[in-house]
Amino acid sequence: MNAAHVLRLVSAAFVLTMSGRGVVGVVSGQEPRELVVRTEQMPYPATASGPVAFAVDGAGRLFATHPSDGVVRMWSQSGAMEKSPSLRAHGPDFPWAIGFTGETLWLADRYARHLVRFRGDWEGGGTTALALPGRSGELHSRGILGVVAADRLLVETTASGLAMALSGNGKEGVRERIPGPLMPADIVTHLPVWLTDLDGSVIDTILSVSAERWLTVLIPPDGEGPEGIRFALAKEPFGDPPLLAVDPAARHIVIVDRRVSPAGAATFTLHRIAVTGDTLRTTIARYVPIDLDASWVEAAAEKEALDLSESVQEGARAARAAFYIPPWLPPVSEVQVDRNGWIWLRREDVPEASQVAWEIWDEHDRRLGRVRLDRSLAIVAVHGLSAWAYSRNEGKVELFRLCVGSRATETVTC
Repeated sequence: MNAAHVLRLVSAAFVLTMSGRGVVGVVSGQEPRELVVRTEQMPYPATASGPVAFAVDGAGRLFATHPSDGVVRMWSQSGAMEKSPSLRAHGPDFPWAIGFTGETLWLADRYARHLVRFRGDWEGGGTTALALPGRSGELHSRGILGVVAADRLLVETTASGLAMALSGNGKEGVRERIPGPLMPADIVTHLPVWLTDLDGSVIDTILSVSAERWLTVLIPPDGEGPEGIRFALAKEPFGDPPLLAVDPAARHIVIVDRRVSPAGAATFTLHRIAVTGDTLRTTIARYVPIDLDASWVEAAAEKEALDLSESVQEGARAARAAFYIPPWLPPVSEVQVDRNGWIWLRREDVPEASQVAWEIWDEHDRRLGRVRLDRSLAIVAVHGLSAWAYSRNEGKVELFRLCVGSRATETVTC
């Protein structure tokens, strides 16, 4: 670890490696104002496969990887679409990951075995074999979050699902039902984000994010479920672990501590962190909570029921007992950040709602306002007051550009 850094417990949600606490601010008011948004559909080839990863360059162009087609597609802000030459020579699952170091585009294969840099003419500027840390044991690489200066990687890690699930479930009865070979050696409570060399050597631990309340262990009510199932794993439908996002140029790291706590005012905390691990700014935002409806809990439990029992009622009861049930929905469900530090926060994921709200924060962490979008739209990249989103309609991919006005009464043009 860098000797200049001090490991501090910032909250129960995550640990930061940092040399200073930065500036702490509180956003007044309960909820941001409503803004107007314009949605424009962009061209997308009917025969093209679905996109995997996205990045926006300094000019606001969207880049999307299509490993099934072996190409990268680009869209300008005016909607013009281009396609790279075939990149299949770099491997069958290439290109997968994408990002920028400054203005240099980099691409990696699915399992981050090698990294290729490209110049503007799509000639490879160098291929580097990668050795990511943690390839054996419980921890293994989940992917590259960014390539920073001096050829260092920002690497996100994860753990086996069982090791994560047990971090939030200390019941001895659960562990007794797990066969010995499957029982993880360690219960993983925090997942590190590392700064590494290209050879996989860990230079620094930038932060460690809580693994609790991502997953839970489900136990069949009658001792054994369908097809001999003794236990199952499920994503916590109402879990509130911290959310992490890194901009395409690997300059800004944003953490949202969204823990639901009935004590005191309803708030979430936004931490802006440099890739050095230094905290630049911490902002606390108030919000109006949305109470958790009992019917949402029942629907989530029934979704897992048949994996536990032939009786939906018994299976749902077992799932419901295992779930973490907060008094209200977690306030933020997704984070997107652009290369200049603008942040889009997807608010509560309300079951069965037709729309979802997205908050927009500028690079100074001013809470500008929010827009409401159809929940079928998945925002994949942002660029200031504009964003890119796509949806799948009967298997067909549709791409959209969203433009937001800084005032609710403003006429918006893209």
